[in-house]
Amino acid sequence: MISRTKCAVYYAPNDIRIEERELPAREPGGLLVETVACGLCTGEVMDWYMAKKAPFTPGHEIVARVIEGDGIAPGTLIALHHHAACGQCPTCLRGDDVHCGQWRSSRLNPGGLSERVVVPPEIATSDVVALSGNRTVESYVLTEPLACAIKSLRRARFEASDRLVIVGLGAMGLLHALVAQRMGARSIAGIDLNPVRLAFARDLGLAALDPTEGSDVNGDVVVVCPGSQSALDLGVSLSAPGGRVVVFTPLPPDDRWPVDAHKVYFDEISLIPSYSAGAAEFVEAVRMIEAGLPTERLVTHRLALDEVQRGYDLVREANEAIKVVIEL
Repeated sequence: MISRTKCAVYYAPNDIRIEERELPAREPGGLLVETVACGLCTGEVMDWYMAKKAPFTPGHEIVARVIEGDGIAPGTLIALHHHAACGQCPTCLRGDDVHCGQWRSSRLNPGGLSERVVVPPEIATSDVVALSGNRTVESYVLTEPLACAIKSLRRARFEASDRLVIVGLGAMGLLHALVAQRMGARSIAGIDLNPVRLAFARDLGLAALDPTEGSDVNGDVVVVCPGSQSALDLGVSLSAPGGRVVVFTPLPPDDRWPVDAHKVYFDEISLIPSYSAGAAEFVEAVRMIEAGLPTERLVTHRLALDEVQRGYDLVREANEAIKVVIEL
């Protein structure tokens, strides 16, 4: 019987330790899985967000193999979400999975940066997808962030006739671009200050621009990926009249955004927050990856679990690393 696991434990930004910990017992209907790979999320370098959880094992961009469980064969390769909505409450019935009480209370134990993970029955029965295996693990490890990009564009009511502008060309910005490309977007422009990221985006076939060099780009939909006031201000300034600006990443809780209310009002700009993703977007993300969406092209660094501190340092630097993946 497997009762222990090696995992990363976050104590502070520069204090992520590799420890051995007890695993909880698997509940009926739940799963015990072996993590194959886990992506590092940019949200995991938001210190204010992580501090309230510490110490804990992070990691929610997971591909795993089933060790044991009910209704799914051992050895099955799966993508799994880290939360699951109940699907029955009024919040779920209107499509707002992330505001369901069960969604917020359900979680993996420990997180994905662990050799083994216990999946509770509420996630195992509704937010686990068996993978065909026709794509690489690196492709599949972007399932959860891709689901977030799909939800973001859905909330913005993005259509192929829209001009899309993306502020911030890290992994999340580029995933938005890949989805919009697949949808046949009228035009896609990416904005970033980092020359490495601009070059990376251009290699993917995107029009990538440095805002300090000036441009007359405007978007019917503008997705703002960085969580900063300056990025949000830029996003609003790039919106066409009647446009929709997606607030994709939160500001720290004590920050206040002095929005250009004059422009927002007279140009009738909609400000649309988009937080995480639900089961429908998760399934759609797997479908798009298995149909050939080249998510693996965003993986720039592959590290072992013992190198997780270096991995998060690379994510924090936000320079040469687009997507860092921990292989277990």
